[in-house]
Parts: sequence; structure tokens; C-alpha cells
Amino acid sequence: MKYFLYLLFILTTSYASAQIQISVQLTDNKHVEVDGNKTSIKDLTQVIKAFIKSQDENELVSANIEVDNTSTDSLIEVVKNEFKKTEVDILNIQRSSISNFSSNSPVTKAMITQYNTLVKTWKNTPEANRYYREIELDFVKNMYKKMTFKQQVNAEKLPGFLPIFNQKPNTKPIEQFKFEQWIFDESFLIKINGQAISKKELQAYQASDFDAFYIERRIINEEKKSIINLIKP
Repeated sequence: MKYFLYLLFILTTSYASAQIQISVQLTDNKHVEVDGNKTSIKDLTQVIKAFIKSQDENELVSANIEVDNTSTDSLIEVVKNEFKKTEVDILNIQRSSISNFSSNSPVTKAMITQYNTLVKTWKNTPEANRYYREIELDFVKNMYKKMTFKQQVNAEKLPGFLPIFNQKPNTKPIEQFKFEQWIFDESFLIKINGQAISKKELQAYQASDFDAFYIERRIINEEKKSIINLIKP
């Protein structure tokens, strides 16, 4: 059964086809519950497989993972890898604080905890491995703006390397071999002056057509993508 992975920061999700749903909760960055029953990560695959075996095998199986504000990306990755060993078709990951956040939301203790968790994770990740979800970047930026001065003093400081700050483009000449790699390597997405273009459109250009570039590292549909933003005069 093919495995589809979607990252959805929403509280409720509906699908047109009939589905079997499994509810999983992660709390305190270590505890796991499946449909309200406590289990361990090492037993998670077997628990999910047993659940699926007891259901109608002709229906889609979806799993909703509810993540609290202390759960780190590393724990989520471990859990996702366990699900990849099963017959789950659709995996939804839901972060409660981000789901409930809006410009009018009060800054709660849970939101500050999640803010601190995200910022600490980025600080502790080597630069080449820092990939960002747009919703998380927007969350920390808006959270910091909404905090009181006292909350800002006690919270994690926003590091200057985050892409919510102005990025300085690389003004060195773009090497043609690197430019061709961007065209043919599917792990790269392309923008010209901030506008997304297709690889086919990019083939009409040469490296010398651009003055500079900068790289945006993003997680899109749970895949790590490098977005090459080319600067054209």
C-alpha cells in the first residue's frame, strides 16, 4: 500500500473517501498514546499493525498525530519512521498551539514553550541541516512581536540566521555547472526575484543572466527542499 505523507497544522481533517482513523498523542517529548492507550515508541509499529489487521483492509487508513508544544522535531521524525513500516496511507501531524494561534490570540504559557522548543531546535541544528516550515517561522516571528518585554527577556532570543530576517544574496558569479545542477536536480526549487518558475522555464536562461542568488531551505509536504532564489537585474 503506497505511503502518502502530508503535514497539516489543523485541528480537524476530512476526506471524501471512507477511512479508518487512528489517533496518536505525543506529550512531554516522550509519552505516546494510541487511541487513548499508553504505549512505547519501540512497540508503536506492532501496535499500529495489530490495529490495522483488525479493520477492513479495503478502506484507507489515516493516522492523526497530536503533538503537544514540547515535542521536538527529532521525536516526531522517530515516530514518522515507525509509521513508514506500517500500512498507514495518510499521516496528519497536528501541533495544537500553532493550530490555535492567530494575530488576535493571547500569548499563553503553552505558546511560549512551543516557541522556545522551536528556537532551541534551530540553534542546535548545524546550518546545512536547518530546514524550516513556513508556518513555524511565521509562528515564532508573530509570537515574538506579541510578547511583552518581560516575556521577551525570559524567552529564547531569535537567532540572526533565521530567514525571517533579511537574507544577503551571494554576489559571487554563479558557476554554470551549479546552475545546470539546479535545473536537473529535483531536490531544488527555483524562484526568480521571488517568483516561482518551472525547470523548463529556467532552461531558457544562462548562469550569466543573474547577478546573485540565495538559498531558502524549507520543509514542504514533509520533504526537505532547497529553493534557489535567483536575482535578476
